[in-house]
Amino acid sequence: MLIPLTPVQSQMYKTIYSAYKKDKVVPTIRELMKELNYQSTGSVHNMLRVLQHKGYVKIIDYKARAYIPLVDL
Repeated sequence: MLIPLTPVQSQMYKTIYSAYKKDKVVPTIRELMKELNYQSTGSVHNMLRVLQHKGYVKIIDYKARAYIPLVDL
């Protein structure tokens, strides 16, 4: 069972999922940072860890595109 997302988490996941569905490639950490107006890459990494904990993404490694969405929207 998935843990519900907050509005901020949902916005990030929708950004990730739509890019993955369109291009079959997830956005880089920096692309997410710019798209979502975050101030640092660390904030994006933290949010990805939360999404992983909640079961929405799988982080393979802490590199630019080393995660995949797991839940269909």
